[in-house]
Amino acid sequence: MQPTHARSNGRSGKQVNVMDEAIEVLKTSMRGAVIMPQDAGYDEARKVYNAMIDKKPAIIAKCVDVADVILAVNFGRTNKMLIAVRGGGHNGGGLGICDGGLVIDLSGIKYVRVDASERTVRVGGGNVWGEVDHATHPYGLAVGSFVTVSAKQHPDLFWAIRGGGGNFGIVTSFKFQGHPVKNVYGGPTLWPIEQAEKIMAWYHDFIHKAPEDLNGFAATLIVPGPPFPEQLHNKQFCGIVWCYVGDLSKAEELFEPIRAMAP
Repeated sequence: MQPTHARSNGRSGKQVNVMDEAIEVLKTSMRGAVIMPQDAGYDEARKVYNAMIDKKPAIIAKCVDVADVILAVNFGRTNKMLIAVRGGGHNGGGLGICDGGLVIDLSGIKYVRVDASERTVRVGGGNVWGEVDHATHPYGLAVGSFVTVSAKQHPDLFWAIRGGGGNFGIVTSFKFQGHPVKNVYGGPTLWPIEQAEKIMAWYHDFIHKAPEDLNGFAATLIVPGPPFPEQLHNKQFCGIVWCYVGDLSKAEELFEPIRAMAP
């Protein structure tokens, strides 16, 4: 947060903190809540799903509509604050939270609207994938695609993954193309963090030979809590989260070499 400034109130002679005044204006202008470090619920509001991330913002703006987002962005710009944008709060890399800055929290902007005839899904910026899947599943649809990026293929994404992407704007809604997917087979497999090098080497070989219908992403993590078993909570692991969208009758056989690694 930028240093605050004080000015004199002409009638009373008292010093008025300009930043405090600006925060009060933000609070009265927004429909959503503005949460400060001294407020009840601050620790819960700053928590993200990845328990390895523990940052303490100066202000959390809990937006409930696009107008709230505009107010928060303008407040951050005017006061030259570091800004982090939080969607559903998963955020493995911790980019949805920051120390000493402003968090623009979209978790109150939630809706999922499925157009079954067009196979499209309109989703609020604060939704999490479980909510999207819950809404699309009855229609036999799911969201997602695999793209290859290069200087000639999807050059905008190629630019972004080389460092160009980040904090250029805030997405308050998405419109996705749905694809026919009914049930999937998958979930997380965890190993003690001391086995990370061994597991990563095995995963590198395994995933290159796996069918296109199977994917898994690797991570190191501290297990935050439910739905994981209690004996795993707050412990560090190496993990791979799997998703198989192919013929379910082949799933057990496909996962045999994964189970052979004794997760």
